[in-house]
Amino acid sequence: MWALRAAGLLCLLLAAGLGPCPPPALLPDTVLSPVGGNVTLHCPPGRPEPSGAVSWRLESQAGSREHVRPAGPGGSLLLLRVQLNDSGRYSCYADGCLVQSLRLLVEAEPPEPPSFSCARRSPAKDVLCEWQPQRRPSPRTRAVLWVKKWLSGDNATEQQCRYFPKAEKFTCRLRVPPSEDDTLLLVSVSVRNGAGSATSKDQVISANRVLKPDPPGSVRAEPVERAPQKLRVAWTYPPSWDPRFYRLHFQVRYRAERSHSYTEVDQLRDVSLVLHDAWQGARHRVQVRALEEFGHGSWSEWSQEAVGTPWADPSDVQLQTDAYGSQVPRMAMAPPCPCPRSWSPAGACSWESPCSRASWSGTGRNGGGAPWARARPAGSITPWCPWHPRAPRPR
Repeated sequence: MWALRAAGLLCLLLAAGLGPCPPPALLPDTVLSPVGGNVTLHCPPGRPEPSGAVSWRLESQAGSREHVRPAGPGGSLLLLRVQLNDSGRYSCYADGCLVQSLRLLVEAEPPEPPSFSCARRSPAKDVLCEWQPQRRPSPRTRAVLWVKKWLSGDNATEQQCRYFPKAEKFTCRLRVPPSEDDTLLLVSVSVRNGAGSATSKDQVISANRVLKPDPPGSVRAEPVERAPQKLRVAWTYPPSWDPRFYRLHFQVRYRAERSHSYTEVDQLRDVSLVLHDAWQGARHRVQVRALEEFGHGSWSEWSQEAVGTPWADPSDVQLQTDAYGSQVPRMAMAPPCPCPRSWSPAGACSWESPCSRASWSGTGRNGGGAPWARARPAGSITPWCPWHPRAPRPR
């Protein structure tokens, strides 16, 4: 813009001595070209060659910075193998005066037929119809959502769609009155640019059919005091859903990290749940999803995973859970050694380290005396000496 103002000021100065600048040509100012084509811009088209020094200035669509380009024979500007970033307004100047301004639009190719889907995040929100084109659209691309009541003679109405570069998708917003949540609507999308147009297939939707909540938030799994097989799971409503007016019910799925199958709990109205069958000593992964309370629409996506481990008494023998759900003692030695395989009525247990091949032993009595967990060879890290399956558990 500063260049145009400077040119106008120069014209005023020239007018004092040499006369005013001639008015710019009032001709169609848009030139369309496909990507990779060669474009020649004339200054001005259809007029005799201008006298004096001729130059071209470009104000690109990406910003307001101007680029000066020298003119070719006859004052024309030749652009070879143009690309999308060559789009912009090209202005021709002769002796500092604006002679002609042309807008160049470079289009890749006609747009692809849009494949869109519609969803509504809550009954208080608008319906959003969105799609992500396979290639980035040119700045000239325009999209429109056409809407009419299904099986009615009403004319279709149009809703302008918007492209969001960061998300790389088009979004069309459709407002539906609360009294028409179950009304069937026929919707389609048309897209056009300078190189052509494309139209989607028709879809029949209703606001209640496309209802899909966002996933629940703040999911957490916490131990329950003195309950080694319980986990307390809690979550919150998604921010887009107002529970004061509309309710959700939830589904929870969970599994121990060592398991590949989930256990599911349905028809939950509250935002918390206590699991009573958690694996003792094992980390668990938990997710939650939501559905409108009367079953309208579809389930939300699963929430992000929360991880939790049931409560464990630090004074007890440390236990871990194998893949079959049985409790297997975990050695407190470093490096770990296998569990003892023998037991005697006198209360002695022994095992062999696979690392040093040294024999470890400890003694204890079933009634009274020091507990087996305190059995320790001299100079070693305290090992856990668990009971044999045939022996009574030490007290």
